[in-house]
Amino acid sequence: MAITSHIDQASGLVSLTVQGSVDGAMIKQALQGIVEDPRFRRGADMLWDFSNARGLNPTGDAIQDLVRFVGSLKEKRGSGYHVALVTQGDLEYGFARMYEAYAESLPFSVKVFRQIDEATQWLMSQSRTPKPGP
Repeated sequence: MAITSHIDQASGLVSLTVQGSVDGAMIKQALQGIVEDPRFRRGADMLWDFSNARGLNPTGDAIQDLVRFVGSLKEKRGSGYHVALVTQGDLEYGFARMYEAYAESLPFSVKVFRQIDEATQWLMSQSRTPKPGP
């Protein structure tokens, strides 16, 4: 029943973790909060972890509404960034793939994963700025 966020100051990566039941309004509220955070950098990559989300059952219209909302944040959000969505269940994976398809018209890349490590690795490989190494 919560979305927690973290902005990594070194890399700028925004990580959002969804726990329990969530809906489109909660996702919009979390995104609005991120772009208004003074630590947020325009064009920052984003990792959404839906692994522990439950009760997701959006309609195609609701997913398109979310895509329109994300598009409306372009001025604050920037462009050319990457978004990784991590899901566990087949239903959630299907919804995430629908979002990926609808978001093709937006100025960023979206990719859906089942493992957080794969998503993180993809984001690191897509980055325009070097990430600190071990």
